[in-house]
Amino acid sequence: MELSEEEIERALARSRRMFQMDLAHSLAVAHDEGFAEGYAIGRCYAKGYTEGLAIKRKLIAKKMLADNMPVDEIIELTKLTREVIEGLCGAD
Repeated sequence: MELSEEEIERALARSRRMFQMDLAHSLAVAHDEGFAEGYAIGRCYAKGYTEGLAIKRKLIAKKMLADNMPVDEIIELTKLTREVIEGLCGAD
C-alpha cells in the first residue's frame, strides 16, 4: 500500500509538531531544573554569607573586649546581643 503525497505531508507535519512539542517540553524541564538548582545554590551562599558575617562580628567584639571597650558600645557597633558578647568574655 502506497501513501499519497498528501498523507506523507500530513505525517511529516505531525512529526514536526511532535518534535517541536518534545523540544519545548525538554527545554522547559531543563529550565525549571536549572532554576531550582540555582535557587538552592543561592540559598546556600546566602546562609554561608550570614554565618560568616556573624563570625566576623564576634571576632570584632572579642577584639573590642580585649581593648576594654564598654559592652554597651560593642552592642551598638556590632548589633550583637549582650548575652553573646558576655559569652565571648571567657571564650577563646
